[in-house]
Amino acid sequence: MGAATHCYESRMLSRRAGAPRLIEWTGERAVPWASDVQVVYEHYHRYLWARSLATGRRVLDLGSGEGFGAALLAETADSVLGLDVDRVTVDHSRLNYGTDDLVFRVGDATDLADIEPGSFDLITAFELLEHIDDQRAVLEEIDRLLAPDGLLVLSTPERSAYAEANPFHVHELTEDELRELVAARWPQVRMFGQRAMTGSTIEALGPPAPEPGDASSFALACDGGTWREAGRMSPLYL
Repeated sequence: MGAATHCYESRMLSRRAGAPRLIEWTGERAVPWASDVQVVYEHYHRYLWARSLATGRRVLDLGSGEGFGAALLAETADSVLGLDVDRVTVDHSRLNYGTDDLVFRVGDATDLADIEPGSFDLITAFELLEHIDDQRAVLEEIDRLLAPDGLLVLSTPERSAYAEANPFHVHELTEDELRELVAARWPQVRMFGQRAMTGSTIEALGPPAPEPGDASSFALACDGGTWREAGRMSPLYL
């Protein structure tokens, strides 16, 4: 476990040399040195997935936490603003990642009146909604801050699959509830599911370039003590 954690921190976008750690791994807020490898995969993957969408865009990362995710988005974005409700966490982010194009501020996702409408082309809100009771207020603020052709990418646990009660969560959602919540405000919605799993990859090494379909990805499930190819993934996160 220690080796995997060290590998993760050394291969991701580097924190500023000599910057202090003002926060620690609590089991809830993801940090690059977390000992829970599944949490590392879950959080890191979301930001890697969104990074290409951030290219050339003005980005707002709501609930930016430790700051590593906003820093990943900043690799391709025109500018990134990370907002978090916790002042110490924001101080940590500034010291470890802050630049002219990557700024961190204290902010409440339900009240962003100090930011001009249409300020962002992309807003990310990963694992934020479940911590807030008035989720419609958050989406209203997001809608106001998005440019006319802006994009929102959010994630939240699927309540029916997220078996363990989390004392930090105020209001978890099912897939149907999330669909209803976002569709009430935006006509164009696409849903994805996420679940960390043990896997295997087969990829072409060097030329010639692989033909479409040469690389394969599949999941296995254990049924009655026998492994078989699984069907549709049951998402843990939406």
